[in-house]
Amino acid sequence: MMTCCFCQSSIKFLVTIHLRYEEFNFSFFNAFNSDLLCVSCATKKHIEDFEKHGRKIITKENDEIKVKWDVYLSGKGEELFIVSNILLSLGILSRDPKGNWSLLEDGSPRMPRYKGEICYFTRREDAVEYHRVFYGELQSFKREIWNINQIHSL
Repeated sequence: MMTCCFCQSSIKFLVTIHLRYEEFNFSFFNAFNSDLLCVSCATKKHIEDFEKHGRKIITKENDEIKVKWDVYLSGKGEELFIVSNILLSLGILSRDPKGNWSLLEDGSPRMPRYKGEICYFTRREDAVEYHRVFYGELQSFKREIWNINQIHSL
């Protein structure tokens, strides 16, 4: 039997938690780094992380989530890790490339990462804005936004 790394209560297995918090819908696992948490502690930790780090970059306007990619890209270390996790839990980023958007520079991906893995944008407008913020007006390389079998040059 495993125990929660915060409260030491028993945990039977990894579960997906679906949480409605204020106007946001999150979906995440009861894990933090490589440790398991009970559902209660995982929920509390996710809300705390959102309040401390997510509020800086995530807003909701007219039922649409907006991301301040300039603030995201200025993040470092643990904060960037936490914010990437929040964006994954909101469905803004995905670990699955299928049906999602990727940025390529001369054929190499230039994407957000989570635990060393490339994350893909679930919305084209986020890929375009990330590209704009990341590269600014530099035009020295061939850059593309890719979605399955479509390539859109910028």
